[in-house]
Amino acid sequence: WFEDLPSKGGRAAAGYGVARFQRDEEDLVGAVATCRKVEKLGGYEGWLARVMREEITAPVMHVVPRTAMPPAKQVVTLATRNMEKAYYRIHAIDPKKLESQRKEMTGWDSTWSSLLGWVDTDWMDKHLGDAAVVASGETAIADKGDHKEVKTEVEHAEIGKGLYLVRVCDHPSFARSGNKLSGGFVNVTDLVLVGTPGPTGTTRAAYDGWLTGKLQEAGGEAVE
Repeated sequence: WFEDLPSKGGRAAAGYGVARFQRDEEDLVGAVATCRKVEKLGGYEGWLARVMREEITAPVMHVVPRTAMPPAKQVVTLATRNMEKAYYRIHAIDPKKLESQRKEMTGWDSTWSSLLGWVDTDWMDKHLGDAAVVASGETAIADKGDHKEVKTEVEHAEIGKGLYLVRVCDHPSFARSGNKLSGGFVNVTDLVLVGTPGPTGTTRAAYDGWLTGKLQEAGGEAVE
Protein backbone atom coordinates (compact mmCIF):
# COMPACT_ATOMS: atom_id res chain seq x y z
CA TRP A 1 0.00 0.00 0.00
CA PHE A 2 2.80 2.44 0.75
CA GLU A 3 3.79 2.37 -2.94
CA ASP A 4 0.51 4.12 -3.80
CA LEU A 5 1.22 7.19 -1.66
CA PRO A 6 1.55 10.39 -3.74
CA SER A 7 4.93 11.66 -2.53
CA LYS A 8 8.27 9.91 -2.82
CA GLY A 9 9.23 10.88 0.72
CA GLY A 10 5.92 9.57 2.05
CA ARG A 11 6.40 6.25 0.25
CA ALA A 12 9.92 5.92 1.66
CA ALA A 13 8.90 6.73 5.24
CA ALA A 14 5.87 4.44 5.15
CA GLY A 15 7.83 1.67 3.46
CA TYR A 16 10.54 1.79 6.06
CA GLY A 17 7.87 1.57 8.75
CA VAL A 18 6.47 -1.52 7.03
CA ALA A 19 9.93 -3.10 6.91
CA ARG A 20 10.45 -2.45 10.63
CA PHE A 21 7.09 -4.05 11.41
CA GLN A 22 7.95 -7.10 9.29
CA ARG A 23 11.32 -7.43 11.01
CA ASP A 24 9.76 -7.18 14.47
CA GLU A 25 7.22 -9.85 13.48
CA GLU A 26 10.12 -12.03 12.25
CA ASP A 27 8.95 -11.90 8.64
CA LEU A 28 12.56 -11.33 7.66
CA VAL A 29 12.19 -12.37 4.03
CA GLY A 30 9.36 -9.85 3.66
CA ALA A 31 11.40 -7.18 5.44
CA VAL A 32 14.30 -7.66 3.03
CA ALA A 33 12.00 -7.39 0.02
CA THR A 34 10.44 -4.20 1.38
CA CYS A 35 13.85 -2.74 2.19
CA ARG A 36 14.94 -3.21 -1.42
CA LYS A 37 11.92 -1.21 -2.61
CA VAL A 38 12.58 1.58 -0.12
CA GLU A 39 16.27 1.71 -1.05
CA LYS A 40 15.29 2.59 -4.62
CA LEU A 41 13.41 5.62 -3.29
CA GLY A 42 16.61 7.01 -1.82
CA GLY A 43 16.83 9.58 0.94
CA TYR A 44 17.34 8.97 4.63
CA GLU A 45 14.80 6.14 4.80
CA GLY A 46 16.46 4.51 1.82
CA TRP A 47 19.75 4.52 3.71
CA LEU A 48 18.07 3.12 6.84
CA ALA A 49 16.48 0.39 4.74
CA ARG A 50 19.85 -0.60 3.30
CA VAL A 51 21.35 -0.82 6.79
CA MET A 52 18.46 -2.99 7.95
CA ARG A 53 18.70 -5.28 4.94
CA GLU A 54 22.45 -5.75 5.41
CA GLU A 55 21.95 -6.55 9.10
CA ILE A 56 19.28 -9.14 8.34
CA THR A 57 21.19 -10.84 5.52
CA ALA A 58 24.68 -10.77 7.04
CA PRO A 59 26.24 -14.11 8.08
CA VAL A 60 26.26 -14.47 11.87
CA MET A 61 27.91 -17.21 13.92
CA HIS A 62 28.31 -17.85 17.65
CA VAL A 63 29.87 -20.84 19.39
CA VAL A 64 28.02 -22.16 22.44
CA PRO A 65 30.49 -24.48 24.24
CA ARG A 66 29.41 -26.82 27.03
CA THR A 67 30.89 -29.19 29.58
CA ALA A 68 30.61 -32.84 28.53
CA MET A 69 31.28 -36.30 29.91
CA PRO A 70 34.01 -38.40 28.25
CA PRO A 71 34.20 -39.74 25.64
CA ALA A 72 32.65 -36.65 24.07
CA LYS A 73 31.45 -36.31 20.48
CA GLN A 74 29.37 -33.14 20.84
CA VAL A 75 30.90 -30.35 22.89
CA VAL A 76 29.66 -27.33 20.98
CA THR A 77 26.48 -25.92 19.49
CA LEU A 78 26.58 -23.40 16.65
CA ALA A 79 24.07 -20.58 16.53
CA THR A 80 24.09 -19.15 13.00
CA ARG A 81 22.18 -17.09 10.50
CA ASN A 82 22.61 -17.03 6.73
CA MET A 83 25.23 -19.79 6.69
CA GLU A 84 25.13 -23.22 5.08
CA LYS A 85 28.47 -24.63 6.24
CA ALA A 86 31.07 -24.11 8.95
CA TYR A 87 34.52 -25.52 9.71
CA TYR A 88 35.77 -26.47 13.16
CA ARG A 89 39.05 -27.23 14.90
CA ILE A 90 39.35 -28.58 18.44
CA HIS A 91 42.68 -27.92 20.16
CA ALA A 92 43.89 -29.72 23.30
CA ILE A 93 44.90 -27.15 25.91
CA ASP A 94 47.23 -27.69 28.86
CA PRO A 95 45.56 -25.78 31.74
CA LYS A 96 48.85 -25.11 33.57
CA LYS A 97 50.47 -23.76 30.42
CA LEU A 98 47.44 -21.60 29.71
CA GLU A 99 47.60 -20.19 33.24
CA SER A 100 51.33 -19.44 33.09
CA GLN A 101 51.22 -18.06 29.54
CA ARG A 102 48.41 -15.66 30.36
CA LYS A 103 50.23 -14.54 33.51
CA GLU A 104 53.37 -13.96 31.47
CA MET A 105 51.42 -11.84 29.01
CA THR A 106 49.33 -9.84 31.50
CA GLY A 107 51.60 -9.72 34.53
CA TRP A 108 49.00 -10.91 37.00
CA ASP A 109 47.22 -14.05 38.15
CA SER A 110 43.82 -14.73 36.61
CA THR A 111 40.90 -16.67 38.02
CA TRP A 112 39.78 -19.72 36.08
CA SER A 113 36.49 -18.01 35.27
CA SER A 114 38.50 -15.20 33.69
CA LEU A 115 40.85 -17.57 31.86
CA LEU A 116 38.08 -19.69 30.38
CA GLY A 117 35.34 -17.09 30.07
CA TRP A 118 36.70 -15.64 26.85
CA VAL A 119 39.35 -16.37 24.25
CA ASP A 120 42.28 -13.96 24.36
CA THR A 121 43.19 -13.39 20.71
CA ASP A 122 46.68 -12.17 21.63
CA TRP A 123 47.30 -15.41 23.54
CA MET A 124 45.86 -17.38 20.64
CA ASP A 125 48.15 -15.68 18.12
CA LYS A 126 51.21 -16.39 20.24
CA HIS A 127 50.58 -19.85 21.66
CA LEU A 128 47.82 -21.69 19.80
CA GLY A 129 50.31 -23.13 17.32
CA ASP A 130 51.70 -25.27 20.16
CA ALA A 131 48.28 -26.83 20.88
CA ALA A 132 47.56 -30.08 19.06
CA VAL A 133 44.44 -30.30 16.89
CA VAL A 134 42.58 -33.40 18.10
CA ALA A 135 39.52 -33.07 15.86
CA SER A 136 38.64 -31.02 12.80
CA GLY A 137 36.20 -31.03 9.94
CA GLU A 138 33.17 -29.28 8.54
CA THR A 139 29.53 -29.32 9.49
CA ALA A 140 26.48 -28.65 7.34
CA ILE A 141 23.93 -26.12 8.57
CA ALA A 142 20.24 -26.60 7.77
CA ASP A 143 19.67 -22.96 6.89
CA LYS A 144 16.23 -22.40 5.32
CA GLY A 145 17.05 -19.09 3.69
CA ASP A 146 14.64 -17.21 5.97
CA HIS A 147 17.43 -15.30 7.76
CA LYS A 148 16.46 -16.82 11.11
CA GLU A 149 18.82 -18.35 13.66
CA VAL A 150 19.64 -22.03 13.25
CA LYS A 151 21.20 -24.12 16.03
CA THR A 152 23.46 -26.97 14.94
CA GLU A 153 25.06 -29.65 17.11
CA VAL A 154 28.58 -30.18 15.83
CA GLU A 155 29.51 -33.87 15.74
CA HIS A 156 33.21 -34.67 15.80
CA ALA A 157 35.66 -37.44 16.61
CA GLU A 158 35.61 -38.62 20.23
CA ILE A 159 37.78 -36.68 22.64
CA GLY A 160 38.74 -37.71 26.16
CA LYS A 161 38.99 -35.86 29.45
CA GLY A 162 40.72 -32.50 29.30
CA LEU A 163 40.47 -28.84 28.43
CA TYR A 164 39.93 -27.85 24.80
CA LEU A 165 39.58 -24.76 22.68
CA VAL A 166 36.96 -25.03 19.95
CA ARG A 167 37.28 -22.68 16.99
CA VAL A 168 34.72 -22.38 14.21
CA CYS A 169 35.07 -20.45 10.96
CA ASP A 170 33.09 -19.91 7.78
CA HIS A 171 36.24 -20.59 5.72
CA PRO A 172 38.60 -23.59 5.89
CA SER A 173 41.65 -21.31 6.10
CA PHE A 174 40.63 -20.00 9.54
CA ALA A 175 42.21 -16.69 8.54
CA ARG A 176 40.93 -13.97 10.82
CA SER A 177 40.87 -11.26 8.18
CA GLY A 178 37.67 -11.21 6.14
CA ASN A 179 36.14 -14.31 7.75
CA LYS A 180 33.67 -15.11 10.52
CA LEU A 181 35.43 -16.68 13.51
CA SER A 182 34.09 -17.75 16.87
CA GLY A 183 35.43 -19.92 19.65
CA GLY A 184 35.28 -21.00 23.26
CA PHE A 185 36.85 -23.27 25.85
CA VAL A 186 35.18 -26.58 26.73
CA ASN A 187 35.88 -28.94 29.61
CA VAL A 188 35.44 -32.69 29.14
CA THR A 189 35.27 -34.22 32.59
CA ASP A 190 33.69 -37.05 34.56
CA LEU A 191 33.39 -34.82 37.63
CA VAL A 192 29.82 -33.74 38.30
CA LEU A 193 28.91 -31.18 40.95
CA VAL A 194 25.40 -31.50 42.36
CA GLY A 195 23.92 -28.65 44.38
CA THR A 196 20.83 -28.64 46.58
CA PRO A 197 19.06 -25.93 48.60
CA GLY A 198 18.57 -28.50 51.38
CA PRO A 199 15.27 -29.55 52.93
CA THR A 200 12.33 -27.20 52.36
CA GLY A 201 8.74 -26.80 53.51
CA THR A 202 7.45 -29.19 56.15
CA THR A 203 10.62 -31.29 55.86
CA ARG A 204 12.71 -28.24 56.79
CA ALA A 205 10.36 -27.41 59.67
CA ALA A 206 10.54 -30.97 61.00
CA TYR A 207 14.33 -31.02 60.71
CA ASP A 208 14.66 -27.65 62.43
CA GLY A 209 12.37 -28.84 65.23
CA TRP A 210 14.42 -31.99 65.71
CA LEU A 211 17.70 -30.06 65.63
CA THR A 212 16.39 -27.43 68.05
CA GLY A 213 15.46 -30.14 70.53
CA LYS A 214 18.88 -31.76 70.24
CA LEU A 215 20.65 -28.44 70.74
CA GLN A 216 18.53 -27.53 73.75
CA GLU A 217 19.20 -30.94 75.32
CA ALA A 218 22.89 -30.22 74.91
CA GLY A 219 22.55 -26.73 76.35
CA GLY A 220 22.99 -25.03 73.01
CA GLU A 221 21.06 -22.22 71.30
CA ALA A 222 17.72 -22.80 69.59
CA VAL A 223 17.63 -22.73 65.80
CA GLU A 224 15.75 -19.82 64.25
